[in-house]
Amino acid sequence: MPAPPVPEKQTKKPEAPSRPAPVSAPLVSPFGQASLRNPAAPAAVLQQGRGGQFRMGLLSFGMGYEIGALNNIEDQIDDTSERLERFTITEAELTAQVSGSASQADAEAALKNYVVNKVNTDVIDVVNPVLVSLRREGQVTLFGEAQVPLTPMVVTVEAWGGSLMLDASFQALANTSVLTTPLAALDPNAITVVVIPDGSGGYEATADFNYDDATANESSVLVKAALIKQYGLGYSHNVWKSSLSPESWGSGWLTVGGRVKYYEVRLVRAAVRLKDNDDAEDTLKDAESEDSTGVGLDLGAQWSSRYYRAGVWVNNVNSPSFKFNKLDLSGYSNPTIRKDLQAGSTYVMKPQVQLESALYSESQHWVLDTSLDANSVRDPLDREFQWLAVNAAHVTNTFWIPGFRLGYRENLVGTQLSYATAGLTWFGVNLDLAYGLQTIKYDGDTYPRSVMLNISSSMTF
Repeated sequence: MPAPPVPEKQTKKPEAPSRPAPVSAPLVSPFGQASLRNPAAPAAVLQQGRGGQFRMGLLSFGMGYEIGALNNIEDQIDDTSERLERFTITEAELTAQVSGSASQADAEAALKNYVVNKVNTDVIDVVNPVLVSLRREGQVTLFGEAQVPLTPMVVTVEAWGGSLMLDASFQALANTSVLTTPLAALDPNAITVVVIPDGSGGYEATADFNYDDATANESSVLVKAALIKQYGLGYSHNVWKSSLSPESWGSGWLTVGGRVKYYEVRLVRAAVRLKDNDDAEDTLKDAESEDSTGVGLDLGAQWSSRYYRAGVWVNNVNSPSFKFNKLDLSGYSNPTIRKDLQAGSTYVMKPQVQLESALYSESQHWVLDTSLDANSVRDPLDREFQWLAVNAAHVTNTFWIPGFRLGYRENLVGTQLSYATAGLTWFGVNLDLAYGLQTIKYDGDTYPRSVMLNISSSMTF
């Protein structure tokens, strides 16, 4: 009998090592730059071989400030005040202006021209640049945000082929801005002059004028505040996986996801004229806030592989809107100020397309990621944002070896502020800082125009 055939030797290709669990990277990354912002991201953990089916945030909170580019504003105001205090027109000056006039009418005309030029040059032209600076850059913003403990919570069930995500957070913001209109030039018709012949061929002169715009100017301080509570429920699903070897750059898997968010929003604003003695903060406390609710919808997709990741998603596809309290404008007549105060009475969370990509080293411990907002949106305080961020990180899968990250982020619109970012993770605690690269000078010292700090911790099992 012929010998039975020798069975072919079965060989098994080694699987690519799994990506290490991100012990040294925050579950909710600070400053809004995180893969979990993409509603399609949670399900990607199924294909990454991490083994963890449950992810939970322990704590996450952050705070920061932003200041307009008011370099040495205190010195500008003090200098202006000193120059205004020194301003005077003496009788000798007035008399000197009319000497040599051919007639009394010529003397009166010369006197009016002198007073107009003197006031416009030494008063109006001194005050208006300060008002313009205050209008353009006179803003101070404080903000803070926090996750409800134990959120975000991600539950991955292999039988579903996807992940559920529960999220709860709140954000508080407050902003003070200055709305100004320039002082009008002195009207010659508002000047009363008296020219009397002195009996020797000359004249004695006096002048008086009424400058109503100094008291009628409606420049004001506008204070806004917002408290936003957000509760989210999302689901992401793996829809396709490449049949190529994990070692191939063409391999990977596609996930899609959606997230429904329920908003509870409290908005309030108040205005105080600069010439009034009322305190803006007290006025804001006395104002009645406007409470409203809304629902937002996010949609996203993500392609993940051993060596890279790319994602795109849209926030607030349905554009939920919320209203501020009404301002009493009965005391305002200046059309510019009225328009400024009426603007932004409704806060609309407009849709925003966001892009993200990341590259991983062969060891999976080094990561280079970028993110870009494809369009700009405004926050409740009417500040415009469109972020670009680049970050490099070293991640580990042990608690006692620290991970770190360095990066750069820039607001491409609005204030156009840029930041250097740095973060450290040690024993499961993430500390991240964004330090503004633009500075202001105040009282002889230099300060960054913006700083943001975030602390978080999470666990995966």
